Amino acid sequence: MLDATRPLNYTDDDGLIAASRFRHGLLWHLQDMGKNLIAPTIGFVFMIVDIMLGRATAFEWTLLAVFIVLSGIGLTVGLHRLFSHGAFVPTRGFKILLGALGSMCWQRPLFLWVVRHRLHHGHSDRKGDYHSPHVTNDGRPLTNRLLGWAHAHYGWLHLYDPPVIAGSPLIRDLEQDADLRWIDRNYYVFFWLSLALPALIGGLWYGTVEGAFRGMIWGGLARLFLFFNLTWTINSVTHLLGRRAYRARDESRNIGILGWLFFGEGYHNNHHAFPASAKMALDPWQFDIGWQIIRLARALGLIVSIRPLPSEAQLAAKRVRPGEAVRSLADPAGEL
Repeated sequence: MLDATRPLNYTDDDGLIAASRFRHGLLWHLQDMGKNLIAPTIGFVFMIVDIMLGRATAFEWTLLAVFIVLSGIGLTVGLHRLFSHGAFVPTRGFKILLGALGSMCWQRPLFLWVVRHRLHHGHSDRKGDYHSPHVTNDGRPLTNRLLGWAHAHYGWLHLYDPPVIAGSPLIRDLEQDADLRWIDRNYYVFFWLSLALPALIGGLWYGTVEGAFRGMIWGGLARLFLFFNLTWTINSVTHLLGRRAYRARDESRNIGILGWLFFGEGYHNNHHAFPASAKMALDPWQFDIGWQIIRLARALGLIVSIRPLPSEAQLAAKRVRPGEAVRSLADPAGEL
């Protein structure tokens, strides 16, 4: 049982695990399921019906694509590469934009997302990981691959999340930034904005309430359904299937098609081997949309500097050789 008289910290694994376990009632779980499963699924069904009835026009497809790209920029460039790993230094305006776009992805407030992700790297596929297909957060092994996939893909969302501990070294760099504190506090402003913006665009385009509804469906809920499942697939499938190109202290793998589809995030083994790299496509045949966006932002003056990418010597030192057996799950925790 958690000792409430002792300050919690992120190096106290047992205390953190106890504090991470949800004790919410049924109503909380139903509300959370409504946000991340039921409402997006309803939106996706409306989208499919539109397609089947031939009502989907170029406007709807464009709206969907634009908001998926904005979500991808917010999540992979913002929440992931910038705020979690410090892969580059942005201008103030670009930092605020990335924080806002990341918060419009409905994946919890900025500080919580970052804390969870940093702990994921520190405990990947071991006790203390929040969304591993191999082990639960409290260290119980998941030996059934289907159950492991289900846990990592969605089930963990109703079991645990880390507390955000004010003043901790794990989050202090973000807490010192007044802009990020404001974005974190006002998460639900961006949550609702992610529906209001496409609804407004749809209403202006069609000039009707139905047009606003269609905008909310295509640019809002259906987009969230697709984006959620792409994100959850990275959590689950890329720790089960794919190619291990580099040695990492976990079961991360690369899946090329996911790398192309999801802004470079499918090169998950690359990322776990070199987590601070702004570029996830480390081989010549790989394509990383997130990296191309970072390059463009740098050229436009929106990024001040980018961390040095892994050198050829660093890549060679970690590259898995043909036939090499790679042990990972029994290794000590990896780097953040």
